[in-house]
Amino acid sequence: MAKAGTFINYGEIATTFDCRPVQNRVVFGPPLPDTQNSSFFGTNFSNKVPPWNESVDCCSWEGVTCSEGRVVGLYLDNKIIYGKLDSSSSLFRLHHLQHLSLAGNFFLDSRIPPEFGNLTNLIYLNLSRISFNGLVTQLEIPIEISRLTRLVTLDLSYNSNDELGQYLECPNLVTLVQNLTRLTELYLDFVKISSQGNDWCQALSSSLPNLRVLSMSHCDLRGPLDSSLQKLQSLSIVDLSGNNFSAPILEFFADFRNLTFFDLSDCGLNGQFPKKIFQVPKLQTVDLSGQIPPSLGKSSQLESLDLSSNKLSGEIPVQLADSLTFLAVLNLSFNQLVGPIPYIKQFATFSETSYEGNKGLYGCPLKTNCTSAEPRSPPPTFEDSNSNSRPLIDWNFLSVELGFVFGFGMVIWPIMFCKRWRIWYCKHVDDILFRMFPQLYLGGKQYRGIRAQRNAGQRH
Repeated sequence: MAKAGTFINYGEIATTFDCRPVQNRVVFGPPLPDTQNSSFFGTNFSNKVPPWNESVDCCSWEGVTCSEGRVVGLYLDNKIIYGKLDSSSSLFRLHHLQHLSLAGNFFLDSRIPPEFGNLTNLIYLNLSRISFNGLVTQLEIPIEISRLTRLVTLDLSYNSNDELGQYLECPNLVTLVQNLTRLTELYLDFVKISSQGNDWCQALSSSLPNLRVLSMSHCDLRGPLDSSLQKLQSLSIVDLSGNNFSAPILEFFADFRNLTFFDLSDCGLNGQFPKKIFQVPKLQTVDLSGQIPPSLGKSSQLESLDLSSNKLSGEIPVQLADSLTFLAVLNLSFNQLVGPIPYIKQFATFSETSYEGNKGLYGCPLKTNCTSAEPRSPPPTFEDSNSNSRPLIDWNFLSVELGFVFGFGMVIWPIMFCKRWRIWYCKHVDDILFRMFPQLYLGGKQYRGIRAQRNAGQRH
């Protein structure tokens, strides 16, 4: 078997222009003396590299996919590849490549090469969670990425140089996305963008009309949020946590009818959250700050609710516990909540950690004032804003009771107060009973005869 290798000459990827039998050519570059060399892969790292064999068709290699004999997919994520990635890598000769993932690897003394912009057939590019440790002092997204006009998914999140404490930077978001009009998924978490709300919001809304996933947490974004975002009606996942918006949340998020995941936690938001947001029919996960409105209970399909480490105040609405029957994950920890925990239904299944860090909160499962008392039932609600000032009358029950009393009175009143009706009623009841039970008739005849004789004797 020929020597297998993933990176050649300190990081060149073993690649194939064309895996068809006539042109089955593997471009290895300068041979690596030993793929087990600890200075190249690190101790026990090489065992995760795919066992590529240059003597067989490269389309059969692990992590490689082909179409008509050409390499169109390269999936090397989390292989703990250890080496240098630069402009000379033979990776950039794979011009038919459509899917590329190098996530979760280690590229020493490297930047993201601008040559990625030459892979113009890419529709999926994942360069996330890459460690660029070494002498590189500045990590930036190359502007050449904007040439990849066929991209549908772009993931550049969580890239860093841990030795220098640096994260990837995007000097010009507008230029980066202006040509990526087919993009449906954008992940830029922990990429330093440092842009005001108007700039980045308008850049996304004007260039990415088909965006479904927007994940830009901890990007140093500044607020307030711009209303131009409401153009992105296809959004289903929104994660903008860890930024600094310092403004009220805009109500237009409630118009995203496909929204399933919504995270605006730790963003410095203030004011009341619009009730409409919690009525989005497909919403399953909410992570935000502010106060807990009772209307959140109308999101009955919620499966995960994380409101931790914010400034939530007041009591936990009982309607919330009564309505969220599908809730599997709850985190209300480290807020400013007070009052009793509504220990009913799904809320009775969560542990103490879901409520810890709220000094004014008490009741099960917390050790403070935990009793086995009957759980409280949710108070009646009325949609009218003036309902608190009027007594609440259940007209359904009242109408049934009045109907019963009226109907019963129509039967009893004539019998009680009208002699003719009473005689007529007793006669008909007597006839019916005699027809149903003949033995009563015979007994009654004998009884009437005895009674007649007794009456005659008394007259004499």
